Amino acid sequence: MLFKKPFNTLQTNTENIWYLLSKYDQQTLNTAQAPGKWSVMQHLVHLHKSERSFVVLLSRGIKNKVPLEGSRIKICFNNRIYKLYLNVGGKIKAPKVIEPSEEVFNLDDIKNDFLKTRSQLYQLMESVSEAQSKKFWVHHKYLKELRIADLLGFMIFHQNHHRKLFSKHLK
Repeated sequence: MLFKKPFNTLQTNTENIWYLLSKYDQQTLNTAQAPGKWSVMQHLVHLHKSERSFVVLLSRGIKNKVPLEGSRIKICFNNRIYKLYLNVGGKIKAPKVIEPSEEVFNLDDIKNDFLKTRSQLYQLMESVSEAQSKKFWVHHKYLKELRIADLLGFMIFHQNHHRKLFSKHLK
């Protein structure tokens, strides 16, 4: 697999999240810190929906041989600006399609959803050739085009960003 290291990082980070959350009861994980804020479970549902949408979009891009349209420099620049904005406390509204609902969630159900999506992501990553890895992309609402390596990097960054948010809530 071309992207073994970032994929393993993503997987290890997720396992660390499960370990951290295993110390809390379902009620704590489903309780929002304040009105209008997400609960820990809502953060997880959002992360899963985001990851699931990337798997679907990347699958379509590879299947339909949708080539990269923008320049690598522009992609890297957009990616750095976006991360810098979030790192200094900027807020970005999640697209409706990946926002969590207000329902009560079960941690085991979310874990199972992640396992299914991760398995699909792994299979997708295994099927990508080196030529495809430089050529195919997904469209992100804010970052625009993300190559496969950029996508995995963003997924790791996104996961860490939300982990920081809900870790503060749990303290």
